[in-house]
This record gives sequence, C-alpha cells and structure tokens, in this order.
Amino acid sequence: MSGDPIVIKKAVDNLSCLICRELFKDAKFLPCHHSYCVKCLGKMVIQSTITCPECRCEAVVPKEGVEKLPNNILINRLVDELILKRKVQGEEEVNCEECVTGDPVVSFCSDCTIFYCHMCSEAHKRTKRYCEHNVISLYELQTKKDVQIQQKPKPLMCTKHDTHVLTLFCETCEVLICDYCALKKEEHFDHVHDTVKTMAIKHRNSLREIAVKGDEILSDLCRIHDHIEIAIKRIKKQGDDFITDIDQVYDDLIQNLIKQRDLVKQEVHDAVSQKEKIVTAQLEEVELLQADVVAVKDLFDAVQKGSDQEALSTKKQVTDRMLKLSDKHKALNTEPLESDTMHLVFHNISLPIFSQLFVNVDPTNSEIDQIPERICRNVKTELKIFSKFSSGHQCLRGGSRVSVQLESSTGNVFDAEVIDNDDGSYTASFEAPEVGETKVSAYINDEQIRGSPNVIMVNNNYPGIKRPTKIIDNNKQMGFPWGIACGLNGLWAVADHTNYCVYIYDGQDQLLRRFGTRGNKIDQFSSLYGITFDTDKNLYMADYTKNRILKFDIDGNHLLTFGKKGKGNGELSNPIGVTTHNGRVYVADANNNRISVFSTNGEFCLHFGSDHLDTPYDLVVNCNSHLLVVDYGKNCVYTFTLTGDFINKFGAQGHHGQLNHPCSITTDNNGCMLVVDTGNYRVVVFDKDRNFLHSFGAKGCGNGQFFDHHGIAINSDGNIIYVSDNRNRRIQVYCL
Repeated sequence: MSGDPIVIKKAVDNLSCLICRELFKDAKFLPCHHSYCVKCLGKMVIQSTITCPECRCEAVVPKEGVEKLPNNILINRLVDELILKRKVQGEEEVNCEECVTGDPVVSFCSDCTIFYCHMCSEAHKRTKRYCEHNVISLYELQTKKDVQIQQKPKPLMCTKHDTHVLTLFCETCEVLICDYCALKKEEHFDHVHDTVKTMAIKHRNSLREIAVKGDEILSDLCRIHDHIEIAIKRIKKQGDDFITDIDQVYDDLIQNLIKQRDLVKQEVHDAVSQKEKIVTAQLEEVELLQADVVAVKDLFDAVQKGSDQEALSTKKQVTDRMLKLSDKHKALNTEPLESDTMHLVFHNISLPIFSQLFVNVDPTNSEIDQIPERICRNVKTELKIFSKFSSGHQCLRGGSRVSVQLESSTGNVFDAEVIDNDDGSYTASFEAPEVGETKVSAYINDEQIRGSPNVIMVNNNYPGIKRPTKIIDNNKQMGFPWGIACGLNGLWAVADHTNYCVYIYDGQDQLLRRFGTRGNKIDQFSSLYGITFDTDKNLYMADYTKNRILKFDIDGNHLLTFGKKGKGNGELSNPIGVTTHNGRVYVADANNNRISVFSTNGEFCLHFGSDHLDTPYDLVVNCNSHLLVVDYGKNCVYTFTLTGDFINKFGAQGHHGQLNHPCSITTDNNGCMLVVDTGNYRVVVFDKDRNFLHSFGAKGCGNGQFFDHHGIAINSDGNIIYVSDNRNRRIQVYCL
C-alpha cells in the first residue's frame, strides 16, 4: 500500500469539500453533479433552494432536507479508504475497535474492516464464525508495498424505506430500489427492474464504453494540447526572429530613424502578445477539459473497484458527465485560434515609414455582408466583403488578396471584379449572364471565407421591361393572333384566329412560312386558339369550334387530327390551350371544365381537374414537371401533377399581385411564371414560389400597351418574350 506523501496529498485535495476545505463528511450530489458535505449544504439553504458555489446552478432541496439528496457513494468510499490508509500509516490515532482496554492495535480484518489488539485478534481467529476472515498484521500493512487492503462496501439502504436494503435496480428510472419500492404502484411497480447482480452484469459494458470514450477524448485532447503548445512556441520564436531582423536593419540607420524602429518593434510585441493571449486562453480551455476527463476517468476507475450497487448508483452521473464532456470535445476548435504566421516587410528606407508588420487576416472569420436571395440577369450586382482577424475584430486596412468566383447552374465559371477599399473592406461587382442558381465563392488569400460558397437565384430582368424591342404584324396583314409557341433553335409559331393559318418564324423573327386554310376537313382550320411544339418540331393546334386537335409538321404537312365534341373519354368541348410533355398532349378542355390527356398519336389517356376547374384556358409544364393551368373563370392558377393530382392554387380576382380573367401562361428556365392578365391589360410575373415579381403593359394601342391580348411564350434561352396582342393585330417582342 503506497504511503507516498505526494500521492496522499493529491488524494486529499481531490476529496476535500470546496466549502469547508476538509475531507468530505457524508458527501451529497447536487443536480449539477457537484458534491459537498451534507452539513455544508445545510448551511447554504435559502428558501428551500441551494445555489451551487461552482456553477451557480440552483437546486431545490427535498422536503425532508438536504439529508435526502443523493449520496456520492464513490467519494464517501474513497474518503473511508483514505482514512484507513492514514490509520495504517500511523497518521491518525487508532485503538482496538473491539474492546475498551485501549491496548495497541496489532492487526486488521479486511472482511470486518476493524482494527484489533492482540487478545481480540486471537479471539477473532478462534471464533468459528470468523475463522476464515482475512486478518493482516499491522506490521505487514506498514512494511510491505504489495499488500492491498480495501474496505468491504457497506450495504446501501433505501432513503424512502430506511429498513430495506437496495437490492433491485429500476432500468426505467436508472435508480436503485428496494423490494418495497418495486411493489408500490405509484413508484416502480410497472417499471423494468431486476436484481442488482443481474442488472450489474448487463450495464457494466456500457460503463466500459464510457471509459473507452474517455480514453479517446483524452488522447485527442493531448494531441490538441501539443499542437497548440507548438503554435505558441512558433509564435514566440517568430516574434523573437522579427526583433532580431529589425535590430539588424535599424542599427544601420541614422539616428533620426531610431524612433521609427521602436514603434515597429512595439507593433511586433503587441501582435505576438495578442496572439499569445488568445491561444493561451484556448490552451487553458483544453487543459480544463483534460482535467475534467481525468476526473471522470478516476471516478470510473473507482467504480470498477466498487460493488455492483455503487457502479449502478453512479452510472447515470458518470454517463451524463462524460456525454457533456464529449459534447465539449466535439465543439472544441482543434486548430490554434491564431495563426503562427506573420509577414514583416521592409520598404524603401527613403520613405518616412519603411517597414510594417502584417498580421494575417482570418478568412474563416471574414464574411460577405447581406447576400441577396435573388438578383436579375445582366444587371450589375455588388457584394461587400469585410476582412476580420481570428479574434473577430474587423481589419481596418486593406492589402489582402481577395477574389470572388461565380459558377452558373450550367457549370460556366466567371470572376467578379474586386476593389480594395483600403479600410479592410472590399467591393465585388458582376453581372450574372445566366438565369438559375449561381454559386458565389469568396476567397481571402486563396482560402474560402466564412459561409462561402453562397447560392443566389438569378432571374430574368423582368423589372427592366419597359417597352417592346420589336413589333411584328406581317406588314399589317396579321389577323387576330391568339396562341404562340416557342420551339428549338429559335423557331416560334403563331396561330392566327381570323386568318385561319399558322405563321412560322426563325430565331431572327423572319417569317419562314405560312400554312393552313379555312374549312371543315381534317386538315383545315375553323377557329384556331392554342398552339404548341413537341420535341420533334411538330405542331399541335386547338380548333375551338370543331372540338379537335390538329397535328402538323414544321413544313405544314398534316399528320393527324383527333378529338370530337362530347363529354366522354377522348371527347372535347371547346378546347383552347394545348401543350406537350414526354410524349403526351395536354389539352385545356374549357367547357368540360377539365384537362384531357392524349398520346402524341391521338390516343386518349386520361382526364382530370373537373372537381377544381371552371374554365381552363391555357396550360404549361414547369421545370419541376408540374402542370400549371390558368382558369379564366376563377382568376387563378392551378398546379397538378402530370397524372392529375391536385397540388395547390394561387390567385384571386383583383389588380395588385392578383388576376382578372387570365387566359395564357408560360414559364422560364428558372420556374418563373408569366401570366397574360387580359382583364387588367398586362402581363404578370411570379417567381417559382408564386411571389409577385413584376408586371408590364397597359390598355391601349401604343407600344407596350395591349387590347385583348391572349397568348404568351418565352424562347428556350429564356431571354425573349412574345405576346400576341389580339385586337391590335400584332405580336409584341420583349428582349430581356
């Protein structure tokens, strides 16, 4: 048994109450897991509460008093062991604990944990009941280092039922209970419980896992500690090297520069002191956490030596404490908070200030100010970047290497222009050339700053729409244009309602051809409304009065006609809008109050929407593969899946951000919706989340004005809008 005074002093320090500064006497746990003597706690009670001297957490005292607070069994047992060691070493007076003669002690029974005089020791050995006990002579205890003694753990008694031993463990509540506790319905009757021995076998493995976790944390903390210590040494050494370099340069200068030399040296001292202060504080945090982990490990080691009852009674406290330390360990910054790198630059000595200390800016603390959620394409956008030190303070001078890179949703990458404002801030400016999500990455000295990269949604510049860039009326020969459709390679088409024909234009808005004649045959037109392309450049037109859909190729050759008047499957009643997607044709079947779906070969597939729709006029499939339907009668836009399941709707009759008899809809590559708001003589733009963005147009016949406009389309590049201005007999073209 070790009698090393240093070891004993350390044990005394660890087992001393922080209030009375003496060895614990009947140590009790507070809910915060700090322990104090029961008498010390009794003196601290104020209005049935105790404030922990260490962490300032408040604890409610049980009605029966501080005596009913949980016992710190481990500390109490360790205190008993320490007192036993003192008695063995003669540091505390000890007399025979069996008789009243006061004779000198000669032996110790480890089973009874009692010191005996010679006569009592002999009697103890001769007694049949105790003859097998382990009786050790006092001489052996004091002289032989390999002799180990340990007090036999005392049975723990129930605090609620004082005469009952805690023989069971309630797994539900994780507490020791007695037989009486287990039988009472209001306590642990329905809980999972078993004998202490059975439960100890089951739960000791979890305690071992906690110990392993503690070993892992402690090992990593040691690594972090060493890493930070090295950083501190490097910072100090670099500061010393700088002082030496400064002395070598300044000692060669004339006397009038000595003052400047001292100022620069002070800069170095201040910078090193600031860095050392920050990193030393970080080191102290690591050392404190190390000490906490060691303390929990020591308690665990004591648990391993203790009884099953002790192990189970402290399992929750040890587990909770280790989990908290594990969380602290995970949140710990494993790198030194200050860089060990500084730059000392000597300028031309003819200048008034010819040297300057540059302390590195910390990119992980620097940031972009006020990142916008959305911006407009081809419109100048500015971002402000603030450089900061690792302490969190803003740098007040420039000189850092700052760059900003943008990557569009198509993978194209370009750089922003960055201006150094010479005050620690930088301004990045750019014009995003493509719509969609754009990733913005900002760097300081080639390292990404905090929060980077950020994602900005780039929309078309709808707010920039003022007047059309072009008017197309086929030399005043256009009738009442209704539907408009955009295809691949810049092709677009118009369905002329009163000229009973279709116009095909190229990407430069030059008329390529016109086809179609008035009539009732399967390849003739009666009343053209909606029009759309498929991926093979075929065109589909809705013939309103003949209740059918006609299919032509791009050269004007008739391919197919399908549909007839009626309400049954495959039948139509005044179809208006038409669109295609993935080999299917979707038709706004207006007077049947539904959407009818066909294959591109004219075969009926399904219909849906009659329980929601009133007068569907037009429809389009957006970038999320949802079907958007404008309802002329209900002044709103419905969203369905492509199989007909209703998702949501938005809009109501009105003006500001609302609709009045909408009759056509299209979407851009970003999911923004453009709705022809006929009753309000305008086009309304909503973002993909149905938020109002912009509107343009007014009633009239001037450029940018509308009179009974019906169709709208946007080209595949998303930068040209076509609007059919029906009664003004023209197409208005807007370039974004």
